[in-house]
Amino acid sequence: MPPSMARPSFTNRALGAGCAISNLLGMAGLVLTATLAFEEPNTALLLFSAVLLFAAPVAVLLHLAFTRELSRQEKQIWIKHLTGSRAGWALSDYLTFPDRRATARRLSEEEAMDG
Repeated sequence: MPPSMARPSFTNRALGAGCAISNLLGMAGLVLTATLAFEEPNTALLLFSAVLLFAAPVAVLLHLAFTRELSRQEKQIWIKHLTGSRAGWALSDYLTFPDRRATARRLSEEEAMDG
């Protein structure tokens, strides 16, 4: 099996699933806040939902900070893309593709071709 088609590790699957679940629960909480308490939102539910929505990007940044699978240069590429104008796509790539080294190289090559 080529390295780019490697099976995701347990950590990668857990990170992706945890981020997906926290986002879904956060969105559901915001919908509940908007529909059930239209005039005066429940502050606790609103805060909890916002925390759940921001949990995915924070979890990715923490994983990026502590992972040993990426070199310093590759981490810098990821940080640049995760904080750039296409952060949504970069976040999706980080959570979806198991070979983050190859994805970082691809992002860097795409940036070189665009700029």
